[in-house]
Amino acid sequence: MNMKKIHFILAACFCLTLAGCQFEKDIDLDTLGGKGLEFVHFNATSDTWMVAAENESFIFNVPVGCSYSYDIDKTYTIEIGEATTGVEGVDFNIPTKSVTIKAGEFIGTVPVEVLYETTGLGFDIELLLKVDEKLINPSYGASEVITVKTDKVVIDWEWLEGNWTAQDWSYYSGGLQGDPYTMAFTKVDETHVIVRNIWGTDSELAGVVDFDARTITLSGNQHAFSAPNYGAECYFVAVNPETDYDIYEDLTTPIVGVMSPAGVTFDNYDFLLVGGRYNGYTYAGGLRTDLTR
Repeated sequence: MNMKKIHFILAACFCLTLAGCQFEKDIDLDTLGGKGLEFVHFNATSDTWMVAAENESFIFNVPVGCSYSYDIDKTYTIEIGEATTGVEGVDFNIPTKSVTIKAGEFIGTVPVEVLYETTGLGFDIELLLKVDEKLINPSYGASEVITVKTDKVVIDWEWLEGNWTAQDWSYYSGGLQGDPYTMAFTKVDETHVIVRNIWGTDSELAGVVDFDARTITLSGNQHAFSAPNYGAECYFVAVNPETDYDIYEDLTTPIVGVMSPAGVTFDNYDFLLVGGRYNGYTYAGGLRTDLTR
């Protein structure tokens, strides 16, 4: 065999070796979960959004990334997935069902709008990338599930009635007052309620409920119960925190409880003994009672 033929065979073997290495490299890329270096994906597979009352219109831009930067704009289609439990057009809006990644960039966004006034207690939105299979990398997210939570709670009689866990706070002592105990609300009619056992006193106070304003108003000068050990009648009265928690208002000032998604709070009131040897004595000195389920 002459030298020229030997050189030709060696060169051919060398080329085959290079080709084999390149082939193995492509397999490695595919094994990592793509059809090459080019793919698009959501930046997260799941997310949670908290929408509060002050966010009348909550808009979140969901990021979508691309592994490769182009010299032209690239637009990809977005679809709603089966995991969606919200109602499009009622619970949420997606102005455009696509995402555009600008030339020279790697990230685009999909705007999703949630209207607070139309949300329920929570729902899911599943977004899907509708792209060619070769642009999907299983190691990244081709879908994203968004869980929408809201502080919008339906506050009505079903929510209010029954037993609650109560805990008192004394501004006078600057700390918790005693251990948790049970309070209860009982419906009288559509606007009136009986509040039982405030401050753990076995009392029954009449209140007026306004669900629109989320308030429970306890009128002043309500006789709570007798306290024979003190020779006195017991009342709950409002106090003025701008003056002194030991200075109570006249007995006609109402105590207002506020209902919220967190529970019910009666604030700035005193437990007052009237008559007997402690006439006019403020027993507790500036109270707040927080009720939770």
